[in-house]
Amino acid sequence: MDILEKLVNAGKEMELEGSALQAFVMDQQGFAREERQRDRERREFEVSQAEMELENAIRLKEMELELEKQRAVVNEKHREHELHMNTIRDKKSEVSSGDTSGFVARPKLPKFEESVDCINAYLERFERFASSVKWPKDEWVINLSSLLTSKALQAYISLTPDTAQNYDTIRKTILQCCRVFYTTLRNTVAT
Repeated sequence: MDILEKLVNAGKEMELEGSALQAFVMDQQGFAREERQRDRERREFEVSQAEMELENAIRLKEMELELEKQRAVVNEKHREHELHMNTIRDKKSEVSSGDTSGFVARPKLPKFEESVDCINAYLERFERFASSVKWPKDEWVINLSSLLTSKALQAYISLTPDTAQNYDTIRKTILQCCRVFYTTLRNTVAT
C-alpha cells in the first residue's frame, strides 16, 4: 500500500469525505514534503559541517607542518652560525697561540644591549672604533658578530653564511630588523 492510499484510508477512518478528505490528504502530503525537506536540509548541513571540520583540520595540520619546517630552518641557521663562530674562534686561537709578531690585541667593546643602546649609534661607534684601530674591513664582521644580542643577533643569524661575510649587508639587515621591531613595539604600546 502506498502513502496516498494510507492517507485516504486514514481520512476515511476519521469519517472525512469528498473535498474534506481531499484537503486532508493534500495537507498530509504537504506535511510529509516539508518533513522530507527538513531532513534533506539537516543532512546537507551535517555534511557541510563535516566538510568544514575536515578542511579546518587539514589547514591546521598544514600550519603545524609549516611551523615545524620554519623551526627546522631556524635551528639549522643557528647551528651554521655556531659552527661559523667556532671556526672563527679556532682561527683566532691559532693566531694567538702561534707567531704573535703581527697580532694586535683588540680592545673589547661593550656588547649591544637592546634595552639601553640605539642600534644606529652603536653601529656608528663600532665603525669609528674599527677605523681608528685600523681593523681591515673584512674583519669587522667577525668582531661585530660577537657583540650582538637579541634582535640584532637574530638578524645576523638569519643571513646565509656567504651573505654574513659582507659588513654592509649585515649592517643593512640589522637596521631593517631593529626598525621593524621598534615600529611594531611602538604600535603595540600605542594601542
